[in-house]
Amino acid sequence: MLLKQKFNLLILVTAIVSAGLAYVSSVWILQTQVIGSLDAQKEAITSSIQRDVEVFDSILLLIEEQWDAELANALPQAALLLESSDITNTEAFTQQLLDIREQFNLSDLHIIDRDLIVVQSTFADEVGLDIGGYSDEYTMLVRRVLEQSTYVTHRVSLSTMTGSLKKYAYYHRPGTDFIVNGDIDVKDRLSIGINNKIGEFLFGDYKDKLVGKYELIDDIDLFLVSRGDHWSFFNEGKQIESALAKKLYQTGDPYTEQYTHIAQVQMQNYDELGFKVFLKIDYNLDLVQEAKYQLKLTALSIALLVIVSTFILFHFGAKRAVVTRFDALLKQIKEKEKTGEKEIHLPGNDELVELSNAINAMMTKIESEQTKNKHLSNMFNTDGLTNIANRRCFDERFEIEWARAVRESSDLSLLMIDVDFFKEYNDLYGHIAGDNTLIAIANTLVDTLARPSDFTARYGGEEFICLLPNTDRQGALTIAEHIREAVIASNITHEKSDVSNVVTVSIGCFTVNGSSKMASTDVLKQTDDLLYQSKREGRNRTTANAAP
Repeated sequence: MLLKQKFNLLILVTAIVSAGLAYVSSVWILQTQVIGSLDAQKEAITSSIQRDVEVFDSILLLIEEQWDAELANALPQAALLLESSDITNTEAFTQQLLDIREQFNLSDLHIIDRDLIVVQSTFADEVGLDIGGYSDEYTMLVRRVLEQSTYVTHRVSLSTMTGSLKKYAYYHRPGTDFIVNGDIDVKDRLSIGINNKIGEFLFGDYKDKLVGKYELIDDIDLFLVSRGDHWSFFNEGKQIESALAKKLYQTGDPYTEQYTHIAQVQMQNYDELGFKVFLKIDYNLDLVQEAKYQLKLTALSIALLVIVSTFILFHFGAKRAVVTRFDALLKQIKEKEKTGEKEIHLPGNDELVELSNAINAMMTKIESEQTKNKHLSNMFNTDGLTNIANRRCFDERFEIEWARAVRESSDLSLLMIDVDFFKEYNDLYGHIAGDNTLIAIANTLVDTLARPSDFTARYGGEEFICLLPNTDRQGALTIAEHIREAVIASNITHEKSDVSNVVTVSIGCFTVNGSSKMASTDVLKQTDDLLYQSKREGRNRTTANAAP
């Protein structure tokens, strides 16, 4: 074989090998970046929707307060009207229920006996329904109505028979053997007036917009799950599979399949009913498979281009330029992975530049979403008045530090702080002055806690709480006294205080080692008890103790 032929064969083999390497590298690069981006998008989408639901829930809770007042007025009057009626005369009694329902603009009225069975109703399908099987908490709530002859309402829930979203309330009139149970149809009420936007959110508009916004999403749903029910918020009459609902109710753990992700959402007060709320997102993973297919086609195209280009460029002395550009791209990607930088810079105007630009754009988008998520997280974790951490943020931080103390068998101290005679302060100086005082005390706490690991939050009202990792009883007591003295040194006048002419605080200080057998809830209770001991013993003092 001639040397020229051997050289051409060598060039061809080199071109094929280079093409193979280019193909493998391209597939790896593209899959790592694109598929990783898709996973990040899914996480960001889930977090964003969970926050939307929590914000919506807060708004709905305010609307429910109006319905609470309406039901609180209607049910006692309805019970009075029904007190002397003959419940065994089904036809006449049902007609009276219908008349009362229209009189008070209710959706339905139900009569529940002492065995918690629906014995009469304006909705015939509910007659005979046993309402005692949803949860222990719910059963206790209804029985309390009987025992105390009182009125009770709870968060909106879903009709067992139809899945319709209702606002339920219960009232027992002394001397009667039944509970009057009235409800308001949420969909009907939210479809009119100033609340129609909330209705659009709850009954499809928000879900449809999200499905249209995110190509990755096929469907979104929100389910309320109890021991006996598992209905959808967004789709009236829709349920999830019974076995899955039972598993979610028992464990509350996230559920993930290839195309579906279910995560629990915190909606206020549902825990009191023993109910749980779950967000279900169905993802369109066909898009992912299509993306992988397109990636392989792109990588194959690049490989074929490399074969031709390498063969030609070797003949024109440009072999080094091609190899160098591929090496430069791979090197930058690997370096960026180590340093955490996002931008890839490749000179020229070819497919490799387009690829690097596409990667840059993708990483910029991901970083933007992460920044938005971080900003929203800060909003949800910061107290709006004092600008320090709020109760929710403290609960998360406390669980982390408690787990660390248990793992390392280290000391953990808590300080619970209450402003002395704060109600009297507000009554005398006004709520604006009271707010300014809380802000000043929050700043004092931040200035007094010197270590980066120390943490302070507004616990509620005029109460604050401090978390001191790796701090023993004596160290915690010293810090507590510094705080108490610093508040006094702020010299905020308080003429209505029984212990001083300036604002003071009472402090409960509790220290526990992670090796103890205490539960985290018991640690909080012990700290709270010590705070109240300080208040009982005269205020403006610190009471400290440690777990044995």
